[in-house]
Amino acid sequence: MAPGGLRVGGWVLDPDVTSPIGMHVYIDGSFVAGLSSDVERPDIGAAFGYGNAHGFDSVLSVGPGAHSVCAYGLNQGLGNNVLIGCRSLALGVDPIGSFDVATMTPGGTRVGGWALDPNTAQSVEVHVYVDGTLAGILDADANRPDIATAFPGYGDSHGFDATIAVPGGFHTVCAYGMNHGPGFNSLIGCRWVLVNPDPIGSFDVASINNGALRVAGWALDPNVAQSVKVHFYVDGAFAGFIDADVNRLDIATTFPGYGESHGFDATLAVGPGSHLVCAYGINQGSGSNVVLGCRNA
Repeated sequence: MAPGGLRVGGWVLDPDVTSPIGMHVYIDGSFVAGLSSDVERPDIGAAFGYGNAHGFDSVLSVGPGAHSVCAYGLNQGLGNNVLIGCRSLALGVDPIGSFDVATMTPGGTRVGGWALDPNTAQSVEVHVYVDGTLAGILDADANRPDIATAFPGYGDSHGFDATIAVPGGFHTVCAYGMNHGPGFNSLIGCRWVLVNPDPIGSFDVASINNGALRVAGWALDPNVAQSVKVHFYVDGAFAGFIDADVNRLDIATTFPGYGESHGFDATLAVGPGSHLVCAYGINQGSGSNVVLGCRNA
């Protein structure tokens, strides 16, 4: 497929002449177009020594559906016309694409993927619905070289990657490609997302050494990329707070877009004996403070 129809391309030459020859294209057994094989193909010139002008590359108007496409080289001088080859393919008119990403990110939910309409090389709109309600209108115009490679002639401006506001809870997020020309809007895909406005993290270490209580772990708030505060309670009494701003590359990898400054590793003063230590992530924006865990030390 190609913008505006069906792209046919290849090469043909007649050993009796060095000049370009004509060719005919048949679709589903019916003659559709006569073309000239005069497109420059240096590889063919090098292989056969007949010059470079023996390629063909053209877009033909073809309706949607499954088709058989055959190309014939028209003989010059002695010999007969020859079948160059046939190909089977299915053409659609509705937008196509992929809904690749739906995950939490600072400020909302990140949605990403690609979409294009076979009728045009221009970017199309993508409408995002959350639980059946329109939540965002995006332009699929981000650079996607992989799409340009997969669909020659359409260019690379067919990606989308944006953040939309989604309330807390479990949701269905669906993306639709908006049609251009003949055809209809089409569903690109749906994904489930769990939006948690409360801080998340892990209280990994609580140990006493030489009278000092070491506490370590990580915490982040899905609403922001900045570091959050962690409050500690020892035996039910407030014992102090620290900023979860220690570099944690594993957290940056697990939660793209949030950075790495979400670890904590510090010491607190405590009295002698064993203690129950609890860590709380302090909320930013919507949501509530959350206990990250409790440990005996």
